[in-house]
Amino acid sequence: DDETSAMNPDLLVYPNPAQSDFTVEFTAQSETEYVITLTDMIGKTVSSVQVNSMEGSNKKSIHTNGLAQGLYVLTLKGENINK
Repeated sequence: DDETSAMNPDLLVYPNPAQSDFTVEFTAQSETEYVITLTDMIGKTVSSVQVNSMEGSNKKSIHTNGLAQGLYVLTLKGENINK
């Protein structure tokens, strides 16, 4: 459920709020491609980054240059990953 996902320690996003960039940290069960998507509050995708993960702990820095101040929804999707 949404409450469990929001509190899932396997997915960390920091700092919040972000100034010039933020870090997405998660654990993957295997090597796979994943996509980090940022969506604004009206549902428009404002950023989408495709990266390969390694088994275990992964970190990806995302630059916020060009993004207006506001609230965004971050989605992490890949094989065995959907947060």
